[in-house]
Amino acid sequence: MSKLRIRFLAACAIPVLVAAASFAPATPAADAAMRGDLAALKALVLQGANVNTPQGDGMTALHWAADRGDLAMVNLLLQSKAGVKAVTRVGTYTALHIAAKGGHGDVIAALLKAGADANALTETGAAALHFASGAGTTDGVAALLDKGADPNMREREWGQTPLVFAASNNRPQTIALLIKRGADPSIKTKMVNVNDETAQEQAGTRARNEVLIAFEPEKHRDSTKPLTGGADVPVGAMAGRGAAVTGGVTLRMLGFAAIVGDTLPDPNAAAAGRGGRGGPQPKGPFTTKQIQTAIEAGRKVQATALAAKGPVTEVVDTINGGIAGFANTVGGIGGLTPLHHAVRQGSLAAVNALIDGGAKVNTPNSVDNTTPLLLATINGQFDVAMRLLAAGADPNIAAGSGLAPLYATINTMWAPRSRFPQPQAVQNQRTTHIELMEALLKAGAKTNVRLTSQFWYFAYNNCGNANCGLENIEGTTPFWRAAYGLDVEAMKLLMKFGADPTLPSFRTPVAAGRGGRGGRGGGGGGGDNPDDPAPAAARGGGGGRGMLPGPGQPAIDPAIDSASKAVPPGIGVFVIHSAAGVGYGNGYAGNAHRHAPDGWMATMRYVVEVLHADVNARDNNGYTAMHHAAARGDNEMILYLVSKGADVKAVARNGRTTVDMANGPVSRITPIPETIALLVKLGGINTHRCASC
Repeated sequence: MSKLRIRFLAACAIPVLVAAASFAPATPAADAAMRGDLAALKALVLQGANVNTPQGDGMTALHWAADRGDLAMVNLLLQSKAGVKAVTRVGTYTALHIAAKGGHGDVIAALLKAGADANALTETGAAALHFASGAGTTDGVAALLDKGADPNMREREWGQTPLVFAASNNRPQTIALLIKRGADPSIKTKMVNVNDETAQEQAGTRARNEVLIAFEPEKHRDSTKPLTGGADVPVGAMAGRGAAVTGGVTLRMLGFAAIVGDTLPDPNAAAAGRGGRGGPQPKGPFTTKQIQTAIEAGRKVQATALAAKGPVTEVVDTINGGIAGFANTVGGIGGLTPLHHAVRQGSLAAVNALIDGGAKVNTPNSVDNTTPLLLATINGQFDVAMRLLAAGADPNIAAGSGLAPLYATINTMWAPRSRFPQPQAVQNQRTTHIELMEALLKAGAKTNVRLTSQFWYFAYNNCGNANCGLENIEGTTPFWRAAYGLDVEAMKLLMKFGADPTLPSFRTPVAAGRGGRGGRGGGGGGGDNPDDPAPAAARGGGGGRGMLPGPGQPAIDPAIDSASKAVPPGIGVFVIHSAAGVGYGNGYAGNAHRHAPDGWMATMRYVVEVLHADVNARDNNGYTAMHHAAARGDNEMILYLVSKGADVKAVARNGRTTVDMANGPVSRITPIPETIALLVKLGGINTHRCASC
């Protein structure tokens, strides 16, 4: 852009700014209060200034005085007839709400005395008592309760009570006061169905995009259809979705047809045009007014909740860490008691106050039966978990996935690396994971409970299990998980309490054509990899490369499948495979797998020499421990396994030899020449099937 053009634009802008400023009302009282200038405010009051004139966002002088907790300023304004009912433009906050958020008990009392409504609600349905409870001002809470505030009032968004606010912010004295004044610690927050919520959001996105597309010049649209003559395109139709998705709601019904114009995109053209999660994608450019109109349309559709019955469009997003079926895997969120909230935050003082106030330690959430104890172990709040055990928490109440506190403890300790935040509180605990595991076991925790399904936060990592090589953990026990984390100390402790080291993971069901759970791949890591030089017949679907073919798939050539009869149906991965590095040769497990440092050989020796595991045992892909050690380039383990009778010539179901696993078995995994040479010297077969060369 030329300097002349820049000067021209600047010159044009100056009159606009001046004109806008001339229409803006002067707010000297609010400005002085915002600065905390009591002297200036007194002078303005003496001059007769209007103390109720709000700033552009609705903040009055009283709002600012309440925000600062300046009682002298608040009293001055109240004496000057400042209105206590004024609300902000965004959120509809009164001065009482703001004082409560700041925890200013004396200001709360002054405002209430001046007539402020203790039960006034913000735009989200929160009352001053919610904010005061979160801030921990017992004086303010008591004053609000004395004025009739309901101690069990739920805010509108999540159905949280004041006790939840206090619990989440570790306010033990406020918790005790609320319970004494009638707060119920058993009330749960609202449960939200993730599928319904996602469907609503997607319907809102489609409506927004449809309005924007209608604003586009005709040449940019995929096609158009006139709305004259009674035509009215259903919201969602342009994304290839029927009117049933939104219960027949149309843009005209929402009041947007007159604004948008007489044309809307042809719903029959969507399939051939722009598509995606939100339907056809607008190109623009658009004016601010057009964008605002489109956003309003999307919000109206989403707010109707009529889209909740519509199907959810799931997209595998390997770049951002998404997983197919995520909404179905999570199921729901919310449904938590105040104790759940305190536990999740690791607020020990709040936990004690709630327990002392009668909160039940074994009450599960409303979504998947997660108890406070399980939630504590999932989030690495081991100190809180010990307190819950002392209060009688049951260590055997499991969530819907079969996850119980014992498994969660070891899993949290060695949680995979993730592109998404994982709980890190475990690093700040006085209680070690071994101490907590022992306490759980002494309290009667069962050692051989197996997971019935993959829990969502294990799969919510990097590019998903299939590509990253993270192992499918369905059917695994706490002992299996300890071995996967190379945690020999935990393994020995579990054996002391009766763990069965022979239990493998479950083999995921075979499906035709492509991978099952977790997308292309799953159990065993990997999947139908386009970089895999193995013949198609050797690349199975059903959640893992090399599995038996599904219906209609060609049979695996027995000549290359030395594992065809070695693994019974249902078997996944044994402990010896998890200890050898399962997944490193099928994906990028080295980027995500976390384990005890320098634990490979110690774990393998314990598994072989103490537990007498079979060094030639096959996993569901037909791999042996030798295959997995080779994929990591672990020459020491290879020599050890050979010394214990391991077969260096073993061939997996997909035809891969032990040498192949060291020779770049998937793209971007570099061959390991030293390991290749060692295996060949030991008699391994090199088929020269490098996928990354």
